[in-house]
Amino acid sequence: MNNFFKIIVIGAGFIACSCSFKSTVAYQYATVTNVNDNAGIDSLIIPYRQELKQKMQQKITFAEIDFINERPGGNLGNLVADMLLQKAKEDLKAENCIALLNFGGLRSTINKGDVFLEDIYKLMPFDNELIYVRVKREVLDEMYAYLKNSKGEPISGFRIENGQLLPSFTAEEYWIATSDFLLNGGDKMYFLKNNREVIQTGIPIRELLIKAFQAYDTLPDPNESRIVW
Repeated sequence: MNNFFKIIVIGAGFIACSCSFKSTVAYQYATVTNVNDNAGIDSLIIPYRQELKQKMQQKITFAEIDFINERPGGNLGNLVADMLLQKAKEDLKAENCIALLNFGGLRSTINKGDVFLEDIYKLMPFDNELIYVRVKREVLDEMYAYLKNSKGEPISGFRIENGQLLPSFTAEEYWIATSDFLLNGGDKMYFLKNNREVIQTGIPIRELLIKAFQAYDTLPDPNESRIVW
């Protein structure tokens, strides 16, 4: 059992003035290494540890190639964005849909061979949820400017060729399938706040990916260049 713990010592001082209080908090880290093993605790933890390990080794699908997250785009980002877009079209019954994620949200690769549940948790360890954001056409121009500045993010439902946003978006409104993290300003995607409506699905993107991956005996390879500046 790991005998290394970090203890956070919090000191607080309070100053009273005219029935109001001001608090200050200081954090100090201390290392404790002289904690004895506890066989009783070990015996309680081991069955759960083994159960978790077995669950994480559940085979989900198979990959014929390596899926890698790259800029301006890669097959991993394309794959994940495609699965968000597919779900959005099913739920919204709409064609004016695109998908947008952030490069930093995909934390690992999917290597060639059997794909296990553990691999998806490594890919997306966060509990970010799928949301649908309805925006005016003008917001897509803000998104384009963001993509140009960031050098690329995972996208689906559109492409950028020679600096041109395609296809030509002529509708008044569009739906963007994305994450609640980005809606709240994550990675400075503030343009998502300029919306007309937000639908919160309550579905963790990780859970969506697990179900979507399970639908394939072998993962499709969307290895295409979607962003070409």
